[in-house]
Amino acid sequence: MAVAQDVRILNERIDAAFRRRHQTRYVLMASKEPDGTISFFMNISPKDRRRRSVPLHSLKTADLTYFEQVIAGIQRHTHLSIDYCGFGPKDYWPQSGRRIESKPHHLEHSAFDW
Repeated sequence: MAVAQDVRILNERIDAAFRRRHQTRYVLMASKEPDGTISFFMNISPKDRRRRSVPLHSLKTADLTYFEQVIAGIQRHTHLSIDYCGFGPKDYWPQSGRRIESKPHHLEHSAFDW
């Protein structure tokens, strides 16, 4: 699939999930799976209610240059926060050279990380 097509699909699904409800927090999440795919979710957190996670789309590639282009297309369309999950210490943004995930989430630690 082309970058423009993945960006278009993601932006359409983001617009469908983003309802602008009062006292509700919306966060995009990009999660790297063990098989190398990258999945996108919309986390919706209404105040005093249970959080939901809506699956949006999956990229069938682990190419970080491709992923960076998709993220740039999403950021041109929306100003929602994006959380990154599952990216290791060797995963860096190709253009800037910074780590994708600045510090790992506490749920990702395994016995081999100590």
